[in-house]
Amino acid sequence: MASFNPTTAFEFQNALDQAKPGDEIFLPGKTLSGNFYITNSGEDGKLITISGAKEGNESTILTSTSGKTLDIGGDHIKVTNVKFENGNTAAHIQGNNNFLNSVVITNALNGIVLSGNQNSVSSCDIDCKETGILIKRGHGNDINSNILSSLTIAEGSWGGVLSFLIIKGPVDIKGSKYSITNVEAQGKFDIIGCGNELNNVALPAVNNIDSCNHLNAVTYNKP
Repeated sequence: MASFNPTTAFEFQNALDQAKPGDEIFLPGKTLSGNFYITNSGEDGKLITISGAKEGNESTILTSTSGKTLDIGGDHIKVTNVKFENGNTAAHIQGNNNFLNSVVITNALNGIVLSGNQNSVSSCDIDCKETGILIKRGHGNDINSNILSSLTIAEGSWGGVLSFLIIKGPVDIKGSKYSITNVEAQGKFDIIGCGNELNNVALPAVNNIDSCNHLNAVTYNKP
């Protein structure tokens, strides 16, 4: 297992190109600008880990002017303690069994786009201009303990978990068979997908939930 300590955008991309199962990439407390991508994969129990600067140092900021700031095409990759700013899409996860933890995203058009299966997004603060998190397809994705500007789940996505979320903007769920628990929705809330289970959810007074879904311990905020 190897450790990489890139200090420039070029060195960071080079580390992503070389990373193997169990390797760690430690990013500096500075801003790195570019469209970064990783197609290599870790393994179960041997993740490729991308870590931002430790507490007490300046933050690691990844930024771009267009496109995807970080494109994850591999599997078993963890990104933690990184800030994203600007760009079209902060992080696009196409692979499976990846983890984003303690990530902050601001001023991007879109925050996190998920196209793979069984990925996890946790303990993140995402405030974007259009979509906080977009699940385009896939199954078994776990979104928990986050603060989001909005959430969109496309038709064809199924069987995921949404838990312990504060969602400040609109929620649009066309996917099916999601477990939705301990969620506070503050904006427009629409579910037209079927077979979703809502438990201990606080909804806005104005909402649209198809009758093919199941509600338990749901409260409604005053308009």
